[in-house]
Order: sequence, then C-alpha cells, then structure tokens
Amino acid sequence: MKSTVSHTSNAASGLETSVCLAGVELKNPVMTASGTFGSGEEYSEFVDLNRLGAVVTKGVANVPWPGNRSEEHTSE
Repeated sequence: MKSTVSHTSNAASGLETSVCLAGVELKNPVMTASGTFGSGEEYSEFVDLNRLGAVVTKGVANVPWPGNRSEEHTSE
C-alpha cells in the first residue's frame, strides 16, 4: 500500500498541522503509541484528547481472537 501524506492549514493557529494519512484526514500528526494509551479514556484527566490527531489502540477484530495466554502470577 502506497502511503501519501498531504498537509492543510489550521486556521486557528495559522500553522499547517492537519495531515491525510492513507486516506484518513487527521487534524494533526500527533498520535499515541499502540498499546500504551489504552482507548484514551484512561488518560483523559491528564491529556486533552481533543488535541490529539489520533489514538492508536492495540489490534482489534470483530471476530473471536485466541491471542496469547496471559501469565498467571501466584504468591508463594
């Protein structure tokens, strides 16, 4: 897949911040790292989510997904 990025002007700040990434228009290129930010809601008291261009989640699917077993921890 060829990825193209185009820029447009942000009228509020006068800076060029919005991008079109793989056909998805984002108001800016600032994104969270996959898997480190949950779904965003968990960090809403620390970060204004409306200022982000996107929140990148872990992989999701609309079908059951076996994935990796979680490690079990016991105290002995």
